[in-house]
Amino acid sequence: MAVLLSHRTDWATGASPFQPGSGKIPPYLAGRVRERALIRTFLKALKRRDSPASDIILYGPRGNGKTALIEWARREAKTFNIQVADLLGVHLESEERLAASLSDERRWLGMLRGFTLGPVGIRLGSLPSGPVPSALGRRVRKGPFLILVDEAHMLGVETGRSLLNTVQAFRRMELPVLLILAGTPDLPRHLSAMGASFWDRSKQLPLGRLEPDSAADAVRIPLEEHGRSITPEALDHLVRESHGYPFFLQLWGDLLWTGCSDPSAPASRGDVERTRPLFEQERELFYDKRLDELERAGLFEVAAAVAAEFAGAERVLRERVRIAIRSVVERDGNGEAPDSAAVRETERVLRHRGYIWPVVQQGVGYYEPGIPSLMRHVTLNEMKNWEARGDAP
Repeated sequence: MAVLLSHRTDWATGASPFQPGSGKIPPYLAGRVRERALIRTFLKALKRRDSPASDIILYGPRGNGKTALIEWARREAKTFNIQVADLLGVHLESEERLAASLSDERRWLGMLRGFTLGPVGIRLGSLPSGPVPSALGRRVRKGPFLILVDEAHMLGVETGRSLLNTVQAFRRMELPVLLILAGTPDLPRHLSAMGASFWDRSKQLPLGRLEPDSAADAVRIPLEEHGRSITPEALDHLVRESHGYPFFLQLWGDLLWTGCSDPSAPASRGDVERTRPLFEQERELFYDKRLDELERAGLFEVAAAVAAEFAGAERVLRERVRIAIRSVVERDGNGEAPDSAAVRETERVLRHRGYIWPVVQQGVGYYEPGIPSLMRHVTLNEMKNWEARGDAP
């Protein structure tokens, strides 16, 4: 899978290129080939002043690169000289705020009527009324327009409905507008609640963990581009340790950059072992936050039952996961028949938090761990809890 990289000692110093932090684009956006190709195709359509076939919906657990892909799309649009509105769902609490965010004017100009929208000859008066169509119309008059909304699962229902319906109206008129929404695994459900039935015809791109070759590239290529290298043994070990989770890959790369005993030599398995305590410390902090979230939501016991169902397996039938959830819900209900709605809601929340990730293989629905090592961490903590209570597993 991996090859020994050449290295150039004249580039072997300087700040780490790796970005192990929320919302930062990595030095090399590994994988996501299909997603980038689709976005680029739609941007090319915008550049030609064509209306893209649909919106794009990106969703997946935290730390899997949604924000990085949004940032990539923004930069790519700039290379095509396409206007961009870069928005956060949590900040769009009203239609007025959405309209102001779409506008590139410093002050609200009010509703404009009667001007021609570019070479297509559409008049703004023929568009839906309201502040959002008015603001979007002014931008499209100036040229092709890309709207990026990160944290779209935080969009208010009314605001989101206005945005979706307005973009759909512009698309029916074949105007050059593209909307890309990114959010947690709960985003499709949230969009369904907005009542804009056409959204499910959008291109939906689920973002899970990286495949092994792409995970290796995420570390290998930035090192190569900055004059360093890594042995195949060390690289294979990092890929296995990270489970393809992009945040962990960036963390390993950053630690190796600063922790190698000889930057002019390939990073070795020995360098990996020397930096392991720092990696494990950062990983523990990450896991503590996830455990705290599960406990505050009253989901730790359910998470432990689901982790036991996996027991190291790469994927488990969805029904088996539901049975594990039902067993906890049933106990909490004093032995009464579990409420199926409560089971479904618990399952949804675990997906939303990225604890489990749905996949389909040969037409059969499975779940994979969002992060396999997090499930092991939950299991370990559950065992410690048993010991503290004096219970038998």
